[in-house]
Amino acid sequence: MKRLLPVAVLALALSACASQPPQATAAFCDTYEQSWSAFVEARDVPGRDNATYVAQRQELWDTWSTLADDETVSEDTRETVAGNLKSFRKAVGGDVDEQLAFQQGHQDIADRCSDAGAPIVLAE
Repeated sequence: MKRLLPVAVLALALSACASQPPQATAAFCDTYEQSWSAFVEARDVPGRDNATYVAQRQELWDTWSTLADDETVSEDTRETVAGNLKSFRKAVGGDVDEQLAFQQGHQDIADRCSDAGAPIVLAE
């Protein structure tokens, strides 16, 4: 019986490791990149229609809110996206500190996607 305990503990530890989601998936990364690119495109249109910009900003918010709950990626990644959502709102309002926090979180997501074999390009 004593010999079975270490084996059982090892098996439990290995199964816990195996069940952890990856840092990022291709689907997650594609969705993150596409939503950001669509926002940047709407933001940068000369003489832009403000209603279109606001709608695209809301679409970005909704998409990232969904990604922040995506259980196919790690909790760390979900928390980074949730932090980006908070920073994004303040950064758009001109908060310089939040702009830096947003850029750092944004780069963290790009790094995770690259590490997962699904590199993304995030326009500025």
